[in-house]
Amino acid sequence: MTASAPHQKPHMVDDFLDRAGTRAFAKLRRARNDPRNLSEPFRTLAVVYAAQGVLDNGGLRYFFESDWPGQPPYELFAQAYRAIGATERASAIEQAAKEFAFASPEHDRNRRCELLDGAVGIRIDAIDRQSVAGRTGENVWSLLAAFARSHEHAFRRPWWRPW
Repeated sequence: MTASAPHQKPHMVDDFLDRAGTRAFAKLRRARNDPRNLSEPFRTLAVVYAAQGVLDNGGLRYFFESDWPGQPPYELFAQAYRAIGATERASAIEQAAKEFAFASPEHDRNRRCELLDGAVGIRIDAIDRQSVAGRTGENVWSLLAAFARSHEHAFRRPWWRPW
């Protein structure tokens, strides 16, 4: 992995994002691993940080093969991406989630995986390719770092030195 790879967390995104992520995930554990129990900005940071790692490794297919803690609705992920300014990724998640033509697909991993093995998976892969190819400079990690810095007061512990 290199800092210049388009889908990798750049090394220059900095330690602040990693520390903010550590703080958000500690709060997530205390919230019984359900991001809906977190307040902002911790919810947005935890959701995007976790989801983007999965998306970077396997795209939307891996994202939908995963059972997310608390099984939040996929709309929560789209909202979090929009909150940091990653509107293209938010739209791709929403569009792909609609391919599961049954209520609350986040609650039925087996059914999602069955559908991903067929035509639904082919359509979701196409949405993913189109989303990646159509990006207009949307770097999720940079957007997430900017979001964390814009909420520095929430993520900074009292003993952290200002930078």
